[in-house]
Amino acid sequence: MMLCESDSLLRPYPIDPEQDKVVRRTVRVREKGLIKRTESCVSNISQHFSFVSSICSNRTPSEENTEEKDANEIIPPLVCTSTDAMDSKYFYAIRDGRIWFKPIAAHQNARWKLFDENGYTNKRRTSQLISVSADGDNIIVVDENQIIHYAKTNRVICQVSFDCPQWKIIRSSVTWKEKWFSMDGVSLIALYHCCEVIIYSIYTFFRSSPTPTSNPTSL
Repeated sequence: MMLCESDSLLRPYPIDPEQDKVVRRTVRVREKGLIKRTESCVSNISQHFSFVSSICSNRTPSEENTEEKDANEIIPPLVCTSTDAMDSKYFYAIRDGRIWFKPIAAHQNARWKLFDENGYTNKRRTSQLISVSADGDNIIVVDENQIIHYAKTNRVICQVSFDCPQWKIIRSSVTWKEKWFSMDGVSLIALYHCCEVIIYSIYTFFRSSPTPTSNPTSL
């Protein structure tokens, strides 16, 4: 197994910081109205303060919690299940009641790391997680108390390499919510899972049904 001798082989993932700056400028230009511009300004200032404080404390997300799992302990999902999911950027897996993840673009022998530093939806680690679903920049998990938690993953930035299994989390700012768009997510997720069950049942029915044979009867 090849090891990276330095961080020179690691590249930003999923987006290059310089491209990210261009995207942010474009968004700011398109924003209209005093309120939206003020919110954007406050958000940018808070992000800069968070970045500076992380540098001053000399702590990164990967250094705070170094617990990892070998690549062969969790097989990357080819099909999403209740405990395995993926989006366009990351693989996710629920193991030991926590969320593990790794970039899709990472080396095949890359190890799994805990999502959002401790793998839970809060710092107190009060509830074990039992289910996960992801799509786009959205991730949804269900804990042992059947409470649904939602978060955006677009503020998780890593560094990966195609040539060696090492990868790093350079920024992780995940905010978990039990509500979004001012609505509870229970009914929406219940409908989603019901549709999954119905589709799977139909697929299983037709898969197990005997192939009809063509035996035309004479009239």
